Amino acid sequence: MQDLIDIFRHTRTHRDQMLGSVTETSRRVGWTCGFVPIELIHAAGLLPVKVTGSNGRTTHADALFHTNVCQYVKGYMEELLSGALTNLTGFVAVDSCVSARRAFDICSSKTSMPLVHLLNVPNTNTFLTKGYFRTKMDALKERLETIAGMEITENDLKASIETMNTLRALLKRLSMLRTLDVPPINGSDMMEVLITSFMIEPKQAIVLVENLLQQLEGNPVNHEEPKVRLLIMGSPLDDPRFLDIVEDTQTVAVIDNLCTGTSLYWDRISLNKPVMEALSDYYIHKPACPYMFYKDKLPNHLKEICSLFKVNGVIYQEIEGCALHGGAGAIFQRYFQDLNIPFLRINRDYGLLRAGQIKIRVQAFCEMIRDDLFYD
Repeated sequence: MQDLIDIFRHTRTHRDQMLGSVTETSRRVGWTCGFVPIELIHAAGLLPVKVTGSNGRTTHADALFHTNVCQYVKGYMEELLSGALTNLTGFVAVDSCVSARRAFDICSSKTSMPLVHLLNVPNTNTFLTKGYFRTKMDALKERLETIAGMEITENDLKASIETMNTLRALLKRLSMLRTLDVPPINGSDMMEVLITSFMIEPKQAIVLVENLLQQLEGNPVNHEEPKVRLLIMGSPLDDPRFLDIVEDTQTVAVIDNLCTGTSLYWDRISLNKPVMEALSDYYIHKPACPYMFYKDKLPNHLKEICSLFKVNGVIYQEIEGCALHGGAGAIFQRYFQDLNIPFLRINRDYGLLRAGQIKIRVQAFCEMIRDDLFYD
C-alpha cells in the first residue's frame, strides 16, 4: 500500500513537474473551492487542477492583501502570483467569502492567465436562487467554450459527469474502509489520495485509486492498539502534515466534514434530469461549507457520519483570518456538546509554524477521551 501512497504524495509535492508545460492539447484551469463545477472544465477538453497553497512565506500575497485576510487564500494566491503555477491557462474563483472575492480581483489584475472567472454562488437554495445560479453556470460554460475553442455538448458534459462520478464513488469506497474497527488507511494518507486525485487527469486518478482499493480490501488489518477516532472539521485543509501531527498521538482521523475533503466526493451527480440542471442542483446542495449553512441538512449529516464512523471526538481547526469557519465554530461546539461528543477548537496558521503547540493540545485532548473510553 505504501508504494501507492508514495505515488500520490510524489505527484502532489512535484505538481509542476508532473503537469508539465501547457500545450494546445493539454490546457489546465485551476480551482480551489468545492463549488466550482469541475465537470464543465473537463467537458471543455481542459484539465481541472486543484490549486493548493504555499507552505512557506507568502511574500507576494502579503504585498497585496491586508494582514487579517485568511491565510488559506494567501497561500494559494502566493502560488498564483509568484509564478509557481505557470502551466495554468485559467483560474475559476468563487465569492464564498470576502477573502476569496478579493483573490479574484487581484488575480484578474496581477496575472496574465487568459481566463480568470468569478462564479457567483448564492448562499441559499430557494427556487429563485437556483435559477440565478443556473445563469451563472451558463456564463461559466460560455467562457470555457471561448477559451477551449469548442462547444460543450450535452454528451461531452454527461461523459465528464460520469467520469467524475466514478472517481467520487471510488474515493467514497476508500473512505468507507475507515468505518472498520482497525482502518487500513489513516486520515493523512486519505488526504494525499484525495488532493492528488483532483490535481491529475481523472481517468488516471481512477486507475490509481482502484489499485489502492484492491490492495487495501484484500489485506485487512486485524490487530492494532485501539486508537481515538476523530472527526476533522473547520477551515479548508489540504496539507496532510496537519493530520500527521494529529495522528502522531495514538489517534486516527476516520472522517472529515471539510470543503476540501468529503464534500468533494460524498455525493454523486444524478443524471435523471437535463445535464446542466443536474450539475447546478448538485453544486448548490453541497452541505459542507458554512457559506451554504442548511438548518437541518448539515447537522443531520454530521450525526449520521459520527455514528457510521464511530467518532470519539471532534477537532475543529480554524485558519487565522478565516471569518467564515471561525464564526461557525461556536455553533458546532454547542451542537456536539448536545451530542455528548468531545470537541476541540484549534486556531492554526496555514504553514503549520505552531506544529508543536498543536500536537500538545491534541495529545491532551485525546488522552482525556482515551481515559474515558479505555480505562473507565
